[in-house]
Amino acid sequence: MNTVKHFTPQDLYLHRSNLNSFLTEKLSPLVTDKTWMTEWRQLAERFQIFKFKDFSFEEANEYTWDTVRVGELIEHTCNRAREFLPFDEITITVFPAVPFPWHKNLPRPIWTNGFTNGPNNIQIAIPPHPDEDFLCYMIAHELHHATAKNPIYKLTPDTFTLAEWFKMEGGAEYFSLSLYPDKRWWKNDFSPETELLYWNMVKNNCDSADGKIKNLFAFGDPKKGIPFMAGYAFAYNLFLAYTKYYPEKYYMDLLTVKPAEFLGIYQK
Repeated sequence: MNTVKHFTPQDLYLHRSNLNSFLTEKLSPLVTDKTWMTEWRQLAERFQIFKFKDFSFEEANEYTWDTVRVGELIEHTCNRAREFLPFDEITITVFPAVPFPWHKNLPRPIWTNGFTNGPNNIQIAIPPHPDEDFLCYMIAHELHHATAKNPIYKLTPDTFTLAEWFKMEGGAEYFSLSLYPDKRWWKNDFSPETELLYWNMVKNNCDSADGKIKNLFAFGDPKKGIPFMAGYAFAYNLFLAYTKYYPEKYYMDLLTVKPAEFLGIYQK
């Protein structure tokens, strides 16, 4: 069973004067001491929800999406993912897609972005008229994180290294791009030449669990010669290299492969 909850711009506008109490009630069920984010405020900040406190009705209304159509796409994607990965009841919370800096020069339909806060617990940010292929790809990506069989839930802050991050995101990319068209806006910035430069920077940091190092190599910093989302592009290439070498490995099999194996095959 799938449960979809929409935080519409109208909801947020209507509750702008008591937004904290409204979000406390609605988001608290999504956080526990065992989820990645343990306080509801962290989720609200991740999706920039507090910006709606200062929006006019017209400004808030510009973020409106078709809840019926988006609900249909989420249901379809969840059911398709269940053909390959095990899930319990999945809760999908939908927020307005407030842009991040890297969205500045991108078409609004591909502002969709997501987060998984534990098994069967997904949050998605939706623009007003989302590209449907990109939306389904993003949901499938988060669903790969959300299966309780994913070994990421056995990691601790000290063992969640950059190599483990590559495995987590590479697996999610490989899964979602096997099911839906590739409309990743960041892939063209990750040329073979850029990939080589990136690998030379990252290869000695794969065992690091330092948050700053992981964020740099995951999300990139063009000022430091690392394109936005470079880590996602690289992680996907890790899985392409590995599955070319071991084509018999399937989605559930890939969950059990150690990060060092992916990196070892890549170096070959």
